[in-house]
Amino acid sequence: HVYDLEVRNHHNYFAGGINVHNCSYHAMLQEVGNHHGEEIFKLKDSFVQYRHRKIKVYPAGPDKRVLRGRTRFMACLSADTLVSTSLGLVSIGTDLTGTKTHVGNKNFKILDWAETGTKKVYTVRLNNGLSIKATANHEMKTQRGWVRVDGLCADDSIQVSLGGKFPKKLQLSYLESYEPKFADIYRAVERLGTFELSDLQKIAARSVTPITSDLRKRGLISRHYYKGRTGAGGEARCYYKVSKSFNAEALLAESASDQSFTRRKCSFPSKMTPELAALLGYYVADGSYSKRAVEFYFATSIERRAEHFRKCFKAVFGVEPNRTEYRSKNDALMVRYAIGQNVMKEFLRYVGLDAVTSRDKEIPWSVLQAPRECASAFLAALYDCDGGVSKNYVWFATTSLKLGQQVQLLLQRFGILSDYKYKNELKSVRIREAYYQNLFASEIGFSTNELTVPAKRHRIDRLPDDKGFVYIPVTGKVFSGVEKVYDITVEDEDHGFTANGMVAHNSIDELGWFPNGAEAIKLV
Repeated sequence: HVYDLEVRNHHNYFAGGINVHNCSYHAMLQEVGNHHGEEIFKLKDSFVQYRHRKIKVYPAGPDKRVLRGRTRFMACLSADTLVSTSLGLVSIGTDLTGTKTHVGNKNFKILDWAETGTKKVYTVRLNNGLSIKATANHEMKTQRGWVRVDGLCADDSIQVSLGGKFPKKLQLSYLESYEPKFADIYRAVERLGTFELSDLQKIAARSVTPITSDLRKRGLISRHYYKGRTGAGGEARCYYKVSKSFNAEALLAESASDQSFTRRKCSFPSKMTPELAALLGYYVADGSYSKRAVEFYFATSIERRAEHFRKCFKAVFGVEPNRTEYRSKNDALMVRYAIGQNVMKEFLRYVGLDAVTSRDKEIPWSVLQAPRECASAFLAALYDCDGGVSKNYVWFATTSLKLGQQVQLLLQRFGILSDYKYKNELKSVRIREAYYQNLFASEIGFSTNELTVPAKRHRIDRLPDDKGFVYIPVTGKVFSGVEKVYDITVEDEDHGFTANGMVAHNSIDELGWFPNGAEAIKLV
């Protein structure tokens, strides 16, 4: 049995006191050349086989190609990891090839992305609340250089990257459509031809009798009775037949043209705007939009906040929301804005208001990928409702673990370092240092309240260096199960990228490049 290893850059190492050359790199090139010859250079985005692993062939310019990856045990990150890119904060489970990642005060192109299998992952936590799930062999940048996750110790501090390049705009491609809730019933009636009410009740969890009664009055279906058969209560059992003139799509088109005044007048933005971002901030903070919500509503006891919500709503949809007032349990006068039209609710679902309860709320995808001024408007509305200022720090509180972590990462893109604390049900994001508090006041603030920075300041001990980095101590790492994992290749000499606010190592290696043409095989 013989063995070899590969050394970066110099390709030599001392073995038994003698300086020897590493052979893995050249053996791979020779094996590929012998088996594939010049054909390898004619392939585009395809694979060659090497020692039961795949090597992908990439175009690397007009006169050369690159071999990358799959020759080592890959170190990777879980799909819920958010990478700071030129498109905003995007999951590493999305193909990021061609975008740029922000590391410190520089941007580097992402050359490649890959799903690298299902592996054991470990959660690494920092003392300011940041966390990341990675394989044991994934490397993180620490005060002593690149260190594998399984090699991190209590004395280590991981490099955290502040700042980020925001996208210039975010196009929204929502296609306005209106389809009645009974559309599926119309289509089922047409498909069945002959049916009983129970057949329709399997399709819709609502009463179908008003619909069949209306269709009978219009002569589109007819009711018949079974001879000698009874149903519930001893009544004669009936069935329905569909007339030849029944046309489900024509009926739906007729219904769509007979929309309410509000539905006909509303409009939808074609790109992300500060008003839409602020509207989403208000809904995430003090709104209700769960799965079974008949209406989406926002409620507040502060009139100026209610007025700002109304202005944002009208700017987004072009119509006024429905306003009602009521008294809360503590006798405060509450203002409540609600919408029940499906088209507006569907648009809000499209931009990221997922059907969740307060404990599972998160920042909508459209905000994570929004321009700078839109992300600022979202955070300002969020802090205006569920944030505040104490004598020591600027804070935001939530019952959602994911929302708090995402707020922390979005603040980092503005260059603001925060601490994430959680106790029982309540989680809070706290901005402690005066430097970051002033940055928050100038970049974000509160949407309807004037922000006064606390008079008593936390001592300044975590300011970024001239490259935009801060080192935060590790508090621990725990096994978190088995998950699908991913990794990217970055055009950075140090091979780093920003993942969940921390600097992580890319693990897809570049093995070598070859020019196109007849001389290629000779070079190999």
